[in-house]
Parts: sequence; structure tokens; C-alpha cells
Amino acid sequence: MAASSLVTRFRQALTLSPSSVWLVVFVPALVYFISTRLQQAGFWLFSGSAALGDMVTSDVVTAADTALTNCPVLASVFYMAASCASAVTTPTVATTESVLGVTAVSLPLKHGLHAVQEKGLADIVASTWRHDDELGRGYLLLSQAAAAGRIWRWEVGGGPIAIGRTLALDESGCRSEHFTPCQQLVGSRTGSGGIAIDFHGNGHIQQGSLVVAEWGEGRIVRLEENGARTPLLLEVPNVCATTAVTPSNSTAQKASKESPGTNRRLEQPTSLLYTPFGDLLVIDSFKDCNQAALLRLRNAVHVQPLASLPVSRQAHGWMAPQHDFDTDVLFADNVQQLGGMALTNAWTSVYVTAKKQDGDIVLMRIPLGTEDDYDEEDGSGKATREPELVMNLSKKLPSIKEPGSIAVDHHGRVFWAVEESLLVVDPVQDRILGTLSLPTEPTSVTLGEDGFLYISTHDTLLRIRIREGPVKVPTNMVVRPTTVSSSS
Repeated sequence: MAASSLVTRFRQALTLSPSSVWLVVFVPALVYFISTRLQQAGFWLFSGSAALGDMVTSDVVTAADTALTNCPVLASVFYMAASCASAVTTPTVATTESVLGVTAVSLPLKHGLHAVQEKGLADIVASTWRHDDELGRGYLLLSQAAAAGRIWRWEVGGGPIAIGRTLALDESGCRSEHFTPCQQLVGSRTGSGGIAIDFHGNGHIQQGSLVVAEWGEGRIVRLEENGARTPLLLEVPNVCATTAVTPSNSTAQKASKESPGTNRRLEQPTSLLYTPFGDLLVIDSFKDCNQAALLRLRNAVHVQPLASLPVSRQAHGWMAPQHDFDTDVLFADNVQQLGGMALTNAWTSVYVTAKKQDGDIVLMRIPLGTEDDYDEEDGSGKATREPELVMNLSKKLPSIKEPGSIAVDHHGRVFWAVEESLLVVDPVQDRILGTLSLPTEPTSVTLGEDGFLYISTHDTLLRIRIREGPVKVPTNMVVRPTTVSSSS
């Protein structure tokens, strides 16, 4: 009898009156809403392993700064576990150690570096952020060079539980075998390299069509809404020739299309970037002459899309794109290897990391304008269009042997991922502000809109919560050319 009474009471407790039914929907929705806002604000309870992964490191190292003069700047970039004043007055907060052969002070972070994807990736070459207005947020894209290639999409989503890794594009670098066999052997690299977003027609610099360097096809293509792949670049000026074509020599550039030996096929472009003016920048290297180059396809956003999939299949056999826009060499002077590039916070120039022929690792600033449209001035009041040395890293850290990858925040600070370290650099004052240790050598670094800095390695994706965002770039700087290309 007593048991029956308890069951009856339990059923009555579960029965809601008609006026209270809305609570079944409202209460869970309220909990979800609060949790997502707390997660976006960085509250630790909703930023656990599901979204952040396993902790990799928890310290940021202030290089060659035992007096902690760089600490306030680093505190404006990272979330510190203690204030700079506490680090100065409390010996247990900051510890002195040697990092990269330089005496430094180690400061603990509130939000450290996490490994968010440790399985399913192979030979990641590049990454980029893509914004989606319909979603109201963005996500990271990762380019994989292994085998025929894949483009991976990684995102947290709109809630506290991460969506994680999904496949965005299969066979991203090789499908037709017109240029090279699409090998499926372990260790083959006929997949995709550099990736970028063609923002033309959008109000956001990171929203638009995906552009991919197809290593197995020896070309750079833009993915269209109808499924076609529009070739943008196949052949480029041959920097291995005795006389390289430069932007100032437009006559030679036009003649190179007809002169044998002055052009050559793309090899393995590792980095792509669209400028606010609608040009496409490409980093490629040429093994037979141990030379690298920063190339530019002018008016790339105006290349007309292919009309259909059948035309796209025919395009695999093309020896040249069906447009008349020129490709020139922005930078190839005495360069053995180029690492990565990123727009400066003024967006009229681009930073490029390079390994010179003498072995020095440097950060260069390359203006994007021409004699007709470039109006930025140097200290003397004269317009300048020449590449500028910003930092010779080898003089500060002689042990560094690779140029690495970079990202730039909206304040102009450079995040330089190189040889198991993330350097925070002030390019204006030519100094390293701090160093964060990485578990292995990085392959790309990208600033997301979600408050995280993403770092890829060969087979792992890392990220760290930071206070800074990417450079704000306008999309209304594109000028329509007098002659618009047509692809059919």
C-alpha cells in the first residue's frame, strides 16, 4: 500500500499543469543560452576538454627581459594567471630560465596552449579562417598534402560542445592525373598546399570562395558554387632564369608569355593570400635552382568562373588559364626559402618570412602598391615600393634555421611560429616580446575571429585563447580592370 502511494505521488509530481508546460522548453533553452555565453567569454567551466582539448603548455616566456618591461604588452595579448606587478614582487610567480639560448622570465598563463585535434590529420601544410554570415561565425580550414589531399574543417560551433573536425573537400590536390599520378602511397605529396578565400562580392575579407593550390595538378584553382574548379594559375615567371621578371618590367612580363623558357609550371605553393585590392599572392619554391619567390596574380578576383562541370573537367588538361591577367614577381631577391606571409595592420603591405641564400632568417615587409596607386611614405617623405628588412631573426636567435609561418593581429604585432616556438614580435621596435613553447615544429599559424590563435603541426591542431583579433581589412578597395577575363 505504501509503495503504491509513493508511485502515485511520483506520477503526480511529474505531471505538469497546462500553464507550466512552457518550462519544459524554457529551462533547457535558458541553461544552453547561459552556457554558450559563458563559454564565449572564456569561463573555464565551459571551456574544458570538449572544446579546448588537452593542455600542452601553460607558460609564456618573456625573452631577454628579466626586468619584465615586456610583461604589460604580453598581458594585453595573453590571459595571464597573475598581474605583472605580482610577477615583479613575488619570486614564485615568475621564474628565470634559458629559452633558445637567451635568459628569460617565465610567466604562467590563465589559458594555456591546448591540442584540440590529435588524430586524423596528416601532412598539414596551411590553414585559413573562413567567415560565414549565415552561421554568424567562422571556422578553420586545414589543407593536407598527403596522398590526393583533403581540406579539413574544424569548428567549435555555437555551443559549449565542440563540433571538431569534419571533411570539407576530398581529393583537394589531385583527381585527373593529367599533370602527375594521384599516388595513394604512404608518404606521397600530391595533395593541396596553400589555401585562401576569394572575398570578391562579399562584405568580409574572409568570406567567399575557397582557393586551393593543387600540388598534384600543378595549378591554383577557385572552387565555384556549381562545383567547377576555375584555374587561376598554372605557369608563372621563371625566377630560375638568368633574368627574372620584376613588377617594374611590365614589357618583359608580357613578352614572357610568348618567349620560351621565361615561364614555368607551379611546383608546390605553400601559402596563398588575397590582398584588399583583389590580387592573389603566392609563395612557391623551385627545387632545381634552390630559389623561392613571392608571386602576384593581378585582378585575381575578376577571373570569371567556369560555366559548368564538363568545362571544369576539360580544364584539367589546360596548359594555361583562360584569362589575360598578368603574373609578376614581388620578391625573389637572394631568397632560398619563403615561410609564410600576412597582411600588415595597415593592409597596404605584407610581411613575409624568408631564409636568405646566406642562411639568415628574416622578416620582410613588401609593399603591395605600384608606381600609380601606392601613396605610403617612409621617414624621408618619399614614396617607397622596395622590400624592407624588418627583423633579422638570426642575429637575435642564431639557432633558428627555418623561416616559419606568421599571423598579424589588429595592433600590428606578429605571431611568428618557428621551430617549436611561437614568438610574439613587435616589428616596429624590432624586438621579441615573448616566446611560447610548442610541442613540435609548426606548419601554419592563423588568428581566428573566435578569440583563439590556431597553430597547426604536421598532424596536430593547437590553439590558445588570446585577447587580440585579426587585422581588419576593407573589401571596397577592389577596382574593376579595363579588360575583364572570360572563362568558358
